[in-house]
Parts: sequence; C-alpha cells; structure tokens
Amino acid sequence: MNDVYTAELPELNARPAPKGLRMAAIITGLLGFVLFLATPFLPVTQTQSSFDWPANDSLNSVTAPLISVSPEEIDAAIPVAAIDML
Repeated sequence: MNDVYTAELPELNARPAPKGLRMAAIITGLLGFVLFLATPFLPVTQTQSSFDWPANDSLNSVTAPLISVSPEEIDAAIPVAAIDML
C-alpha cells in the first residue's frame, strides 16, 4: 500500500555561468530594485486646466484644453402637463 512513485531525474551536465554574466545579472537586478523603490519619489508635473461656462451669457459649446463639454446624446422625458404651460 505504500507504493510511492519516484521518478529518476536525468543528470544535468550544466556548466556554471561565466563570472561576467553572473556579475551583470546581479548589478542589473540591484539597479532594477533600487529604481523600483525610487519610482514613487520621482517628480510629477501635472497641468491643470479650467474654464468658466456659460461665458458671456452664451450657452454655446465650449472646447477647452483636454476638455470637451458638448453632449453627444441627450435623453429627456417631458411631461404632457409642461406642454400646456407653453
């Protein structure tokens, strides 16, 4: 009942990596880790844009830097009683 499957692993004839390659891997790994830790502290420049609307008592569409405020689609429900008031 205690049959345990044991697989034989083939022998690996691996040669050790050249010393220069190993040193390059260590240096790039450490550099990547330091840059990973420094990322939250990097400077960030953000441009804020703003506008006032409606301007000059006009309800025309406004195109501002990085902002467009004209609607693409409007769904409106108007009650019949509101038409009588017109």
